[in-house]
Amino acid sequence: MTKQRPRKRVKIDAECAELVAVDFGTSNLRMGFGNTNEERFKEIGNYPAAYGSYRPSTIAQAPSNIVYRKFEDRPAKVVGFGFCKPRVRHDDISVDAVKTPLLPDPQNYSHTYASQITAAKECLLDSVEQISEDFMKKAVEHAIKENYGRQPSKGWLFAGPQGWTIQEVEKFRKIVQRAGCKGEIWIHGESDCVAFANVSDIQHATRKNKVAVGVFDFGAGTTDVTVSEIHFSRDRKSLEAIDELKESLGIAVGGNLFDERFGRVLRAKLDRDMSLEEEHRIWPLFENHFREISKPRWSTENCDEQATKNYEEEYPYSIPNSTDKFVLTE
Repeated sequence: MTKQRPRKRVKIDAECAELVAVDFGTSNLRMGFGNTNEERFKEIGNYPAAYGSYRPSTIAQAPSNIVYRKFEDRPAKVVGFGFCKPRVRHDDISVDAVKTPLLPDPQNYSHTYASQITAAKECLLDSVEQISEDFMKKAVEHAIKENYGRQPSKGWLFAGPQGWTIQEVEKFRKIVQRAGCKGEIWIHGESDCVAFANVSDIQHATRKNKVAVGVFDFGAGTTDVTVSEIHFSRDRKSLEAIDELKESLGIAVGGNLFDERFGRVLRAKLDRDMSLEEEHRIWPLFENHFREISKPRWSTENCDEQATKNYEEEYPYSIPNSTDKFVLTE
């Protein structure tokens, strides 16, 4: 009597996601994949405190905690990143607060960059920028692994700080291409990505080929308010472009962080010209005072008298007699 051969298991080909979305937020970096016709994306990576900065939306930082294993005669090897760490040996180097090489002159950004220079020398790396590129490469590998080992069918969507310049976007595009991203790569500001995600709803709400929309992006550190213009094709079946009509207004709501752009807008509104000496003397005091004292105006409905008092809005400046000058309060 012959033994019956076991039936071969049929390998089910899992559906490949259309998009991998990467969100560089003030408080964390999040990654997810999904399809354009679905409301929800599956989260495949979340790195808390990965992107935090004392100047949100203006200074770019990559996630922290990349671990290198050193060698005496060759460059160090990446053995861990994010919070996916192996057992760290005593001679391994853990690099924190990795700064991405997005800005034209990263040497100006305090001790963080200096610590990267030291780590790069100890690890025998070609450049400081390799640290952040190594992290991005590992993050992309992780996303592909979670997407059943394949690239997304439609492409990669990156949401970066609204303040990125064209030069910074071009530099970042080269970084993610070297990291392993293939196919279409979209790099938008945060508010543009909000518009991108709601294009179908906007398209159904109007018959025009060009429409301006107000976008509110409520982040952990700031709220960005932007007016964007969305261009559809003549047959209105496809999206052609998203243009930012005005510079985004950043408001420090959601944390105790002060967005420098808010200061610039405030200064422009007050038509306040200061000499360089006066600015160095007054403006840091204003920023620090704003960070310590200012509170957003929350709703005080159904609150007792003490709670209402605690929620009263305070600003660290006043504009006496409707003049164009402002005075710091004590």
